Amino acid sequence: MRAKTGVGFILSSVVDKETKFLVIEELRDNEEIFKKSGMISFPLETMEEGESPKETIFRLLEEELGIASHEVEISEIPGQKFRFFPGKNIVTRYGYGFLLGDPYRAFTPKDTDIRIRGWMSIEELRGYGNVRVETLPILNHFVASYRARYIEGRLREVFFV
Repeated sequence: MRAKTGVGFILSSVVDKETKFLVIEELRDNEEIFKKSGMISFPLETMEEGESPKETIFRLLEEELGIASHEVEISEIPGQKFRFFPGKNIVTRYGYGFLLGDPYRAFTPKDTDIRIRGWMSIEELRGYGNVRVETLPILNHFVASYRARYIEGRLREVFFV
């Protein structure tokens, strides 16, 4: 049996001269994946049959954030697969990218089980006590593997070009 795959997206932007990440808040519980109302996370969607991770990301951007694909630069979708749910055939992947438009704009989720929490720094995310099980391991993997190359290069482009 093929694993159920969740795909998350780390969307970043420069907010008040600092790189921050857009975070959502869960409004409904889901015991299967240890999700409780009030938890925060990066946007996540379940990959549909025949869908690629990139297609899932474009769908989640539209459904969870109200963002069209042309408003985001997808930098990378690492091949790493995470297993956060013991005894369940569920894997999680993620991608990361940069918002090309105004970070202060209104984000309008089509999904009714989330709301936009706002932009948070890495330190704020790590210090927040009520996060989904996937969030901090994915953030830590991103920081360890990609942050310096991605954020510093993008910030140079934003501030010095």
